[in-house]
Amino acid sequence: MQKVVFIDLDDTLFNSDLQVSETTKESLAGANARGFECVIASGRTRSYIGDRLEDFPKMRYAISGNGAEAYDFVENKILFQSMMDADAVMKLWNLAVEHDVRVVLAIDDEVYVNKTKRSGENVIDKLTSEFLDEHKITQVTISGPDFEIIRNLRPEIEAVPNIKIANQNKSLVDPSIPLKPGGSIYYNIVSPECSKGNAVKKFCEIFNIAKENTIAIGDDHNDVSMFEEVGTKVVVANALPNVLEMADLVIGSNDDDGVAKFLDNLA
Repeated sequence: MQKVVFIDLDDTLFNSDLQVSETTKESLAGANARGFECVIASGRTRSYIGDRLEDFPKMRYAISGNGAEAYDFVENKILFQSMMDADAVMKLWNLAVEHDVRVVLAIDDEVYVNKTKRSGENVIDKLTSEFLDEHKITQVTISGPDFEIIRNLRPEIEAVPNIKIANQNKSLVDPSIPLKPGGSIYYNIVSPECSKGNAVKKFCEIFNIAKENTIAIGDDHNDVSMFEEVGTKVVVANALPNVLEMADLVIGSNDDDGVAKFLDNLA
């Protein structure tokens, strides 16, 4: 591994329909064939990424949970993990239940929820200390369809010790950004030391990759720390304004195969 491209998923590699175009799939495979190791760096869970591996041709590694974990899908091996404090997880779970909103616990290649939304999720009626003794949590997501309910939960979430909000729906940061039809309003919550930037740094240390040989592509606030750890910052045209300001290069939007066109020009 000589050169690495870290790529965000939502609103970056994924188009607005959460799909990866055939053009982008071909470009991912081509970049890898030319010696560029393409690595997912997402707030999504390992479970979600694993279920969609066919969308990421030749991609072996993924950073998931906003930097909580890096995983090798070829050797089925954890490269590193950042676990959440069990007491904090319990408080977050109880907070979500109290307000009747959805909570998702990321645990290795599975997710456990109080309200099911898609197939493959494990529903538990009550979270216990015994469960938390046996299962280590990398990320908690609290979400729901009601913007005001989720927005008003932020002070209570931030009052929980030993956590931080790693990412949130863009509309929670800037209410002028329109909500996607049918989309959930969410907070991704992780341990305090967790970030995409720290994960990128650890990944490069493991594989002895020089900073000047790294590229990151993203669009959102949780990509900022990642940009601080790479040699070249690439931002899609649909990115948030403050993220666009960081860019060494602005490429086409996620709905215009921006990532694919950039990868095709890597040499």
